[in-house]
Amino acid sequence: MKRLFKELKDTILAGVVFLLPLLILIVLLGKAYQLLTGVSTKLASLFGVKTLLGLPGHTIASSVLILIMLLVCGYLVRLTLFRRMYNWLDRKLAEHLPPYKVYRELAMSKLNVQEEMLPYKSAASIVNDGTAQPCFIMDELADGSYVVFIPTAGNVKEGNVAILPANRIQLFPGIDIKLYRNALANQGQGIGKLMVPGAGPGVIQ
Repeated sequence: MKRLFKELKDTILAGVVFLLPLLILIVLLGKAYQLLTGVSTKLASLFGVKTLLGLPGHTIASSVLILIMLLVCGYLVRLTLFRRMYNWLDRKLAEHLPPYKVYRELAMSKLNVQEEMLPYKSAASIVNDGTAQPCFIMDELADGSYVVFIPTAGNVKEGNVAILPANRIQLFPGIDIKLYRNALANQGQGIGKLMVPGAGPGVIQ
């Protein structure tokens, strides 16, 4: 039972995050509340619910509709197609509505009340023809090569995994992994401030 409640909670939180950009669009349109009130009032009348625990029937119906909507969106966001749609809409809103990014980060910080455990061993970069691509060290193999995760800029939870020789990798053991990831999630903004003396290169401890 405890596992079921945890699954429901995680799904609802995923639905909230998924709905953030959608809700902003709904607010801009200015029709969400009127539409929801109309539907919930009809549902309350259909089931004959006028009041429950002192609350109007349409308020109860609205709460149930919102909960169902969050659960549905929480499951949809796990599908690749809807995840891509969400990422596209999220990027567009961040580009054209500057306040959106601030409110999104605030909402995310409120949702993620538990400290996130990151699976990375070290911040690093892949050196290739004079350029450097940010990545994370996932593991070190017996032959000295590294398993690296190369995140997508702006969406660091997605990316590619590669196995590369040590001479292709520059380690940054002095850089806080969470700050490094946050900078990548912010399209690379802030990485320069992390590259201070002593941040790298180095070896994994």
